[in-house]
Parts: sequence; C-alpha cells; structure tokens
Amino acid sequence: MIRVRGADLEAVASGALGRLPCQVFTTSDGLVNLECPGGLQQSKMRDRRGRLWFATFSGVAMVEPGTVTINPLPPPVYVEKVSYRDRLGRYHELPWTNQEQVIAPPGCRELGLNFAALCYSAPEKVQIAYLLEGQGEHWTDITGRRSLYFHTPVSRHHPVASSRLKQRWGLE
Repeated sequence: MIRVRGADLEAVASGALGRLPCQVFTTSDGLVNLECPGGLQQSKMRDRRGRLWFATFSGVAMVEPGTVTINPLPPPVYVEKVSYRDRLGRYHELPWTNQEQVIAPPGCRELGLNFAALCYSAPEKVQIAYLLEGQGEHWTDITGRRSLYFHTPVSRHHPVASSRLKQRWGLE
C-alpha cells in the first residue's frame, strides 16, 4: 500500500515536481500480507467512519487515515570510524568526535567512513545519501551501504574531505 498526497500527484502531472514523494506501507507498519487481489472486483472500500478497508491474500487490512502518524525526523547517522591510506598504502584511523569536518593529513590517498543509520522500527526503509562539498551539488544515493571510500586528489595541500550524510526524506 502506498500513500501519496493529491497535491503531489497534480504537481507531478503538471511537471512542477519531477519525482512523486510517497510512503510505502509494509509488514513493518503492521500489514500481515503485502499482496492484494487484482482483477475486476473491488478489493478496497471506505466505510461511513472514513476507515479504509483492503482485501489481502491473508485477510482484511484496515486503516484509519486520520490516525496514521509519520515521524518527520530522519534517523540519526552515527559515524563509527574514519580512516585513510597514506601514499605508501598504510592504513590509519583518524580520531572521530562527531565533528562536522574531517581534515586528512598530507599524503592521504583514500578516505574511508564507516557509519550506521539508527532506525529500529523499519531499518529496511532507511535511505541514505552523501554530498562531498566542493565536488558538486548533487547528493549520491548509497542506500544499503554502510561504508564509503573516497580517493582524495594528489596535492601539496591538505586535502579536506567534508562529507555530509543524510536520510533522503526531508533534508534536501
């Protein structure tokens, strides 16, 4: 089952919005079965109280639209480790204290981040993207990954790798 706003449907149809934001409901939201019968017969209805009823292959699912709450806050991203390889290929760890920026020492050839997105209610729905500041303006989707490795430019200056991680919804 998918929830979309009518205004968003109209915005996509008119071309004002390029991608349709939606919320997908799965077993983590309480559905016993994700499959609903298709065909010519109606498999959904709204009753007098406004509740929505859906036929599934495991029985009936009911939703009261006014009571469905959505947590607007994305789960926090926890950086577990920051590491780099020097010009000789040796591995080093950088101290990490939740700072906004990581400055790699001269001679750094590869910078690595190990992280976790902390979501206990529906971890399979977590979407993560990153942005390397100064390397473009577009977020790169890394959903399903828990580590990143960047090749830093060869320079006489200290390479600065400022990376921000975000959950895709709400922080564009």
